[in-house]
Amino acid sequence: MFETEISVAVALLAISVILLVLVLLVLVRILSRIPRTEEGAARQDILSHEFRDSPLSAGESARGGAFETFLEEDPARRYLPKAEQFKNYRIWRQQNGLNWSNSQL
Repeated sequence: MFETEISVAVALLAISVILLVLVLLVLVRILSRIPRTEEGAARQDILSHEFRDSPLSAGESARGGAFETFLEEDPARRYLPKAEQFKNYRIWRQQNGLNWSNSQL
């Protein structure tokens, strides 16, 4: 009986040590990702400051945005099928200089 109690205690101790090692590995992995996450957040903050400093056009700052401005210019556009609206909207954005060029990417 004493031998079974010892073997159970050893088994429980081994399981506890294994679980502790696994928890420590998970913590180390999480802690190693924190600097990368902070770096990514800092990069995102820098990018958002760059875009915040650029002035918005009247269409982008208006309620509803540029798409609403596009629709208001010609009320007939509201009655077009969605696919046709978006096709014309892409052309309209290009004509008004609202698209990003490939050099800015």
